[in-house]
Amino acid sequence: MNQNYKDFSLVYDELMSDVDYKKLCALALKLCKKHNHTPRLVLDAGCGTGSFALELTKKGIDVIGVDASFDMLSVAREKLGASATLICQTLQDLDLYGTIDTCFCMLDTFNHITDYD
Repeated sequence: MNQNYKDFSLVYDELMSDVDYKKLCALALKLCKKHNHTPRLVLDAGCGTGSFALELTKKGIDVIGVDASFDMLSVAREKLGASATLICQTLQDLDLYGTIDTCFCMLDTFNHITDYD
């Protein structure tokens, strides 16, 4: 990942301070419940600094956070401690070495995929 993400990781949470991650998590879990699904092992695809993953872990859900930026994951690790597994990979080359039952991809993650093939 390029130098821009290193710098971006330092200000990302401040730029996203208006996002209510607790409310976003509640909405995501409400949608799961509506479809009779109980998330147990969740992939937070493009987890960034881990704010959404943190809300999931507060609900007792096991989380695997994946992001292509080591620097974003470093911030996430500070927030999450050992409460989540964090993997530095691109989503295009995703290999979880196991199975999840739920995947969330929040906010602007898809904007970072520029190769449509």
